[in-house]
Amino acid sequence: MLDFTKKIAIFGIGGLAKDVFFCLKEIYLKGHYAFDGQVVFVDKLPNKSAFFLNCPLFLEENFDSRGYQVIIAIGNPKIRKQISSSLPATTFYPKVIHPSALVNETVILGKGVVILSNVIISCDVTVGDFCILDRAVQIGHDCMVADFVHFSPASVLSGNVTINSLVDIGTHAAIKQNLEVERETIIGMGAIVVKSILEKGVYVGNPAKKMK
Repeated sequence: MLDFTKKIAIFGIGGLAKDVFFCLKEIYLKGHYAFDGQVVFVDKLPNKSAFFLNCPLFLEENFDSRGYQVIIAIGNPKIRKQISSSLPATTFYPKVIHPSALVNETVILGKGVVILSNVIISCDVTVGDFCILDRAVQIGHDCMVADFVHFSPASVLSGNVTINSLVDIGTHAAIKQNLEVERETIIGMGAIVVKSILEKGVYVGNPAKKMK
């Protein structure tokens, strides 16, 4: 979980980074912790300003992560993996859980997991390292989610679904119970998955089919 004695470095300056920033603000204020001055941003792209959301902004190549807890707020699973691999093995990655999320007590969460508002995770679910669950995601009972998976808003897993690593699930996509999705697969917005996906690719439509 978050260490309220350490400052936070958020990697990324896109929309997801903004969402994570305001999620953190709600967590801190609800716990009556001081939030101002606790966050810095890190990004590899040059920026005209040295600040983002009124917080200091550092170039990734010049940033020393020692002394910070790091949150990688970038939606692309492969970029998230690249950043985590480039940082020291001793880097602390907290779990971030919005106060409105409903996470069953039996759920196992990996390091660096981000859970935004109104997410629901049922019982006996495992979520791997560096997964991002955006707003209103629902995960049913007995699901297994590997590392670096990205759930866009309002995507849904039914019960006993296995999602392998580096999968990107689009907004309002839904996956039927008892299925498996191959690693590095992209499931498009609104796709309805009714059969296991055993070959990686981009899948869209209802029922979901692989794009040629």
